[in-house]
Amino acid sequence: MLKNIRVIDLTMHLSGPYCCWLLASLGADVIKVERPDGDPTRETGPFTHGESTYFGSVNRNKRSIVIDLKSEEGKQQFTELIKTADVLVENFRAGVLARLGFSSEKLKTLNPKLILASITGFGQEGSLAHRPAFDVVIQGMSGMMSITGQRDGEPTAVGVSISDVSSGVFAALAVVAALFKRERTGQSSRVDIAMLHCQLALLENAVGRYLNAGEIARREGSRHPKVTPFQAYPTQDGTIVVAADGERNWQAMCKALDLEVLIHDPRFADNTARIEHYDELEQLLLPAFRSRTAGQALELLLKHDVPCGPVNTIPQILSSGYIKERPVISTVKRYDGVQFKYIASPVAAGCAHQELAAPALGQHTDEILRELGLRAQREAG
Repeated sequence: MLKNIRVIDLTMHLSGPYCCWLLASLGADVIKVERPDGDPTRETGPFTHGESTYFGSVNRNKRSIVIDLKSEEGKQQFTELIKTADVLVENFRAGVLARLGFSSEKLKTLNPKLILASITGFGQEGSLAHRPAFDVVIQGMSGMMSITGQRDGEPTAVGVSISDVSSGVFAALAVVAALFKRERTGQSSRVDIAMLHCQLALLENAVGRYLNAGEIARREGSRHPKVTPFQAYPTQDGTIVVAADGERNWQAMCKALDLEVLIHDPRFADNTARIEHYDELEQLLLPAFRSRTAGQALELLLKHDVPCGPVNTIPQILSSGYIKERPVISTVKRYDGVQFKYIASPVAAGCAHQELAAPALGQHTDEILRELGLRAQREAG
């Protein structure tokens, strides 16, 4: 899909590398520019066969070149590389790239067709633009943590780096849109992705309720704030989740659990009534789940076509039939033949190419310098 599109990945940590991994999975030629000591996530464990699995996961399908942007030689190398690129993705703080000598104006002069995409905590402009940001900072500032966790518990971070990952996804989408615009109009674009904005976009329900109805979202555990039953329930041997959204699913759930009497109870006549009488309803539902195993409850619910599923651990989902039936796992082979397994890109199903393992630091430096017509470093030495 993105064959013959060259992306310069001038990013570190997670948001930028995730964006560029998605673009690489779509066929782009992604060149990861690393400082001499490499992306810091190369030093983040756990390590398998001497490689960080963190780094390896989000830097597949890329080539690595070491360039010291603080040296004159490095600036010249980067200048020549920019001239060949379609896209530059960077996630420095606002202003850092310009201080290194590559302002947006300079980049446009070097390559008028270049699409410059920046991922920062708070955007390129504004009072917060120069502040540092990591995932948990954004989760806290966005309000995400205030609505995550048990009702009587403390604000809780989501179990994955959702601010970083979502920013990477939004950035990749914006880059693809910019490439499409350039193809149609010939005009390049400046993509400005703010992690805090991306996180707020994920809070659509909570933000929309406050802006339009004045409702302040709160922590609800696994409950849905506006639909019930729509949550996790404990069984004899595990926890399952049930999403009885709408009257059809509500009635089907009651029939599955031998609770048809609840269908005719005026306290639970519709979703609004069930929300109002949530505590009473929960006391009636919990025994029905706790008296059965997870397998028994799921079998009954699925027989009645009620949306439900187990609360899996990571090993459980990775050993499930779903993984065997769909190309979810990507096996990549490193340059020395060692194999690693990661989750395949969900958007790359139509791209017929085998994923490549993340590169060693500077693995392709000489190769890329030769492509640029520059003397390879080992030859210059």
